[in-house]
Amino acid sequence: MNTGAIARRATLGIFAAGAAWAQADTRPMRVVVPFAPGGPLDVLGRPLMARMGEALGQSFVIDNRAGASGMIGADAVAKARPDGTTLLLHTSAFTGNVAAGMRMPFDPLRDFAPISQIASTFGVVLLVRGDSPWRSVADLLAAARARPGALSYGHAGAGSITHVAGELFKQEARIDLITVPFRGSAPAVTEVIAGNIALTFASLPTVVGQIRDGALRPLAFTGAAPVPALPDVPTLQQSGFADFDVTSWYGFWAPAGTAPDRVRQLRDALAAAMTAPEMRRVIEETGVIPVASTPEEFAAFIPRDITRQTALHRRLNLEPASN
Repeated sequence: MNTGAIARRATLGIFAAGAAWAQADTRPMRVVVPFAPGGPLDVLGRPLMARMGEALGQSFVIDNRAGASGMIGADAVAKARPDGTTLLLHTSAFTGNVAAGMRMPFDPLRDFAPISQIASTFGVVLLVRGDSPWRSVADLLAAARARPGALSYGHAGAGSITHVAGELFKQEARIDLITVPFRGSAPAVTEVIAGNIALTFASLPTVVGQIRDGALRPLAFTGAAPVPALPDVPTLQQSGFADFDVTSWYGFWAPAGTAPDRVRQLRDALAAAMTAPEMRRVIEETGVIPVASTPEEFAAFIPRDITRQTALHRRLNLEPASN
């Protein structure tokens, strides 16, 4: 089925799923993003919410609630009224926090209604400052081995994909880096540009602008396949790490108890929005892979990803995160 047919089918579904919702609900939607502003969820989420708002006749407002590796924002949604107006836009840290052994004030499987996995990624990108003397992974490794414990890397919080990527990189490369946690990717990127930390890993949507203007230099991606948006940047597999494959994803939830017809309506609005020409441009520029799964598919995916990430944490011997 072509994208036009998918868009028409999804748009029809918006109005077929729940006449009570479609008739008169024009209340504004609050979409909680549990990380600092400027991260990948903002970059991808804001244009996506605008398109969904047009389809549903409702305004969408992003509410950034950073802290505790995304749990503060997630908890706010878990405890919100399930009236279909408060939603969660999160990353694979949602399952990564479970794998990290973090104590949670909510149950990630029982307290949310999965709507859709929005997109997956080609991995996160290893970044240094734009004027860094390191032009390749080999350059960075030589510097780290010459000065063990002198270089630092930033990540978006315990259990995040950037934390896992950094620790796996340290283990596979057998180098000693100082680990510096932040409340999201954007603050870590800022500190790299300022010269306060040596490197970070970040999702491409967060940093594509800084890469293009020369503030950041990408050295490698953590996934298995090259990224079409930056075809000249190698993967870590191509840089000598044969088994390195760390990728992430983005998803969309409502509080548990939200009416199934509202969940379906939101998913159909999302699927239609993902096929809009302006969203296709955003997807291509930010280097993500659109998914737009059904609520049932997303609900089945989440426990599988917890199992996958738990195995990776055990491989890395990561200590359970403290709260």
